[in-house]
Amino acid sequence: MEKRVSFYSEGSKVAGTLFVPDDLPKGQKRGAIIYASGFTGVRDTTMLELSRWLCRHGYVGLSLDFRGFGESEGTRYRLLPMGQVEDVCNAITFLQQQPCVDENGIGLIGASFGGAIVVYAAAVDSRAKCVVAMMPVGNGRKWLRSFRNNWEWLAFLEELEKDQVRRVLEGTSKMVDWTQHIMVADDALKAWNEERIKMNPDTCMELPMETAQAVMDFSPDEVVHRIAPRPILFILAGRDIYAPAELGKEVYEKAKEPKKLVAVPNAIHYDLLYEKQYAQLGMDETLAWFKQYMPHPA
Repeated sequence: MEKRVSFYSEGSKVAGTLFVPDDLPKGQKRGAIIYASGFTGVRDTTMLELSRWLCRHGYVGLSLDFRGFGESEGTRYRLLPMGQVEDVCNAITFLQQQPCVDENGIGLIGASFGGAIVVYAAAVDSRAKCVVAMMPVGNGRKWLRSFRNNWEWLAFLEELEKDQVRRVLEGTSKMVDWTQHIMVADDALKAWNEERIKMNPDTCMELPMETAQAVMDFSPDEVVHRIAPRPILFILAGRDIYAPAELGKEVYEKAKEPKKLVAVPNAIHYDLLYEKQYAQLGMDETLAWFKQYMPHPA
């Protein structure tokens, strides 16, 4: 069974889809898994299909649109990482109120920038009992630096400084094409975004420069050690240019046991989400991790 649900996060209504196993015995509670999407992402087909797949294997699932995106309330397209962390933590509270959910068995999974969000959320919220971070961004400053050469980086820092002055003096942040001013997109990412727009004209293509500053200040790698002794699985794509594997490995190295690293050498970023062979590998590893650390009641 799946149904649309909503809850409040810092006063804004957050939209989500709740998945409950059809064969769940009456009165029994199950572990639940929250799925966090990537940069500017919403509850798309891939996100929902992973939640459905985990649900078919006995877990309650929750996919959500972060504040300001998709069907959720909030300032449109104001992407602030710590706000998304709050959304995930509030989603845990929402799930704990559901009669079908084991309130002490809630896990998190995030892909791409969502991987960074769940790492941070688990670090600050001990109610997250098990974590899977797929292609996570570990350090916002290093991530944005990885897209630029030296002179582009200096120009970017200057642009951030100007926008900070604008926010203070005028109360607004400059809206920019995020594929050019925050990340720096290659032809593949541009083509992917064009397809997203065809499927959903409401696809976010502009973000405030405020987002870039907030990402620069976002450092899941500095808090990941706080997750232990709760388990965390990292899944990385070896040829990833959008969330470089070497940056993901830095987060893994700072995490404490129990932890596991699965590196897929030939995969690019979107393979682990959309290419059947690689996506299935990621799903199998994810399911095995949750079965090991969040098993169903006997």
